[in-house]
Amino acid sequence: MLGIYCRTSKARKEKYTIENQKDNGIKCAQKLGVPYRIYVDDGISGTTDDSIRGGLSDLFRDFSDY
Repeated sequence: MLGIYCRTSKARKEKYTIENQKDNGIKCAQKLGVPYRIYVDDGISGTTDDSIRGGLSDLFRDFSDY
């Protein structure tokens, strides 16, 4: 399983879009032949605590058993 975490901050949305990140992650998963899940935190700073970033918290929860 590949966890694809997509995040943009408010300052850099135009350069690194969520759609670009998703597309690249999906291409990687397909190339590797593995299933994937996508997690998104749109417009949230990377310096914010993970309890505020729902996508990151979900990724940690889903993959804690691996």
